[in-house]
Amino acid sequence: MLNFFKQCSLYTSGRESGTHVDNGGIKESSKTILQTPKHIPDSKAQETPHGLSSCLSENSGLISYNFSSHSDRLFTHLHNLCKEELLLDCTFIIQGKSFQAHRLVLAAISQTPNAFLVVCLRGVSSWVIESMLYFIYNGQLRLNWSRIWELTDAMLQFQLEGALSLCIEFLQDRMDESTCLDVLVLADTYGLVQLGQAAEEYIAAHFQCVSYGEKFKDIPFHLLDKLLKKDSLSVESEVVFLFLMASHSFCV
Repeated sequence: MLNFFKQCSLYTSGRESGTHVDNGGIKESSKTILQTPKHIPDSKAQETPHGLSSCLSENSGLISYNFSSHSDRLFTHLHNLCKEELLLDCTFIIQGKSFQAHRLVLAAISQTPNAFLVVCLRGVSSWVIESMLYFIYNGQLRLNWSRIWELTDAMLQFQLEGALSLCIEFLQDRMDESTCLDVLVLADTYGLVQLGQAAEEYIAAHFQCVSYGEKFKDIPFHLLDKLLKKDSLSVESEVVFLFLMASHSFCV
């Protein structure tokens, strides 16, 4: 079961695109944030056969050429520097293991850049930090149900927006009758509104099956009350409703 920590806020920005590959129960996702430089008007961008885009500057009359894969190549080079242990200036120490990185790269990705220099973390698994650093340099996370809870908590803690969005996407895409209540409680704890709404709709549509599960009796009252008031609630008969009243010691 989840160990919940303090509530963290979710911020999202940028335009994102993603691909997904399933491999042995683990979902691999990648997202790239694409941004057009402010001095280049979007409406005038033109693609060329060699992956270049050109724009006409309104003021100078000069044509600016933008190499579309520049960011990808830059991060590939930075990742190679990290693997070769060159120019590293930040260290994570977790469970006696050390992980090094470039502070500038971490600051560019995270909303909490000042948190990185020499960091000793307790209560965080070393594999979580390893996964986080891999995302920072590659934009990819490998996810399954055994990983998702700790990773989501860590991405909220370090405010890694892109990685958090992948965790939320996994939770929405893979939610089922055995996990939907955990997803709902997670979303409520951290204030993840859209994820919470998705979990509510799933539970309402599969209410009879979910209500007979072992986890249902542990659902917080305010969440159950919200579910019972939903117009989309799927209940076959009054028997199920009476069962809910009895199992939660409600007084009508």
